[in-house]
Amino acid sequence: MFSLVYKSVLATNLSSESLNNMLQKARLFNREKSITGCLLHHKGEIIQLIEGDETEVKSLFKKIQKDKRHEKIIVLNTEENLFRMFGKWSMIYTNINANNTLTYQEKRELFNTIYHSSDVSCVPGISKLALWKEANLILSS
Repeated sequence: MFSLVYKSVLATNLSSESLNNMLQKARLFNREKSITGCLLHHKGEIIQLIEGDETEVKSLFKKIQKDKRHEKIIVLNTEENLFRMFGKWSMIYTNINANNTLTYQEKRELFNTIYHSSDVSCVPGISKLALWKEANLILSS
């Protein structure tokens, strides 16, 4: 099982509707390719962990890198794992922007709920730590 964690900034002209359409297409594609993962969107920033067959994940990431809706893409970690961290979801997604009244602590608790409802605790490695660290950084902004 191969995982890749990256962060990016969404293009400023991307509407919520476009983002939701992109997400729906990604979920269908991911199911077909047995790719799973987690995507967090907050204030125009994206952090995503994608996992699956190494060839499929790398192929998907090449498409992401060419996608004009993503800017300033940075790979945070890649690694081999024995198990999936987010095997229950083709792409679990949360837009923490959706409720601007949440406090920093409430945002973190929402992410913690998502993070710990997965199989992350069963999988050793750096990818889960990279996801956790970056999620907490952008949630503090």
